[in-house]
Amino acid sequence: MECDKDEAKKAMDIAEKKITEKDYNGAKTFANKAQRLFPNHDGLKQLLTIIEVYISGEKKFAGEADWYGILGVDPCSVDEVLKKQYRKLALMLHPDKNKCKGADGAFQLLSEAWSHLSDTSKRTLYNEKRGLEPPGMGSSPFVSSGQKESLTFRTKCDKCGAQHEFLRLYVNLTLFCPKCRMSFVCAEEITPSRSAYSNSQNATNEAANDTLKRGFAESQETDADTGSTNSDLRNCKKPETNDSHMPSPFSGK
Repeated sequence: MECDKDEAKKAMDIAEKKITEKDYNGAKTFANKAQRLFPNHDGLKQLLTIIEVYISGEKKFAGEADWYGILGVDPCSVDEVLKKQYRKLALMLHPDKNKCKGADGAFQLLSEAWSHLSDTSKRTLYNEKRGLEPPGMGSSPFVSSGQKESLTFRTKCDKCGAQHEFLRLYVNLTLFCPKCRMSFVCAEEITPSRSAYSNSQNATNEAANDTLKRGFAESQETDADTGSTNSDLRNCKKPETNDSHMPSPFSGK
């Protein structure tokens, strides 16, 4: 075990040297070797995090770094998840806490990522450039099926024909299609279910109106056949009955 620990330390030293040479993939190779030899070596977790941040920083999307990759979060994550992950990595990467080589540069990249993703307008623009769906979509546990139908809309890319679902605040805005990466205007499409529901409601209302009309016409015909009028009905009195021979419930008879 002690031998493995020493070999792991040597692999970590080589990984740090690779970081200074900006050979981040090479650094990851030796850091992974150290992890296989002695997973719980002091500083190994911090070293692996530094390397992952640099690798994500080198990836470019529409001329910008992979800010989500730097933070280590899913692009659909809500703001609270981003904030929690940023705080966690900030403590791990801060040069006062992390003595590995390259920690200061990784911390700077992390700060830039947080600056872009914590600002709603910057994040929205960045998502559009990458053709990402708005945050909170998909299988978010905070939106029920009924709420989702009212908060979102369906649209179709006029370039490739792919269908997407976005929040309503993006209706008629120009976004990038996640499938073909081309821009298109997010015009709302009426789904068959909503169209069928609307048609069924109209049919039900029309049927109810027809029933009321028929019932009213039939009552008019019946009154005409019997020769009765509304005034006749009002003047019709209930025949008087002599209840004097009936015992009273209060007389005791």
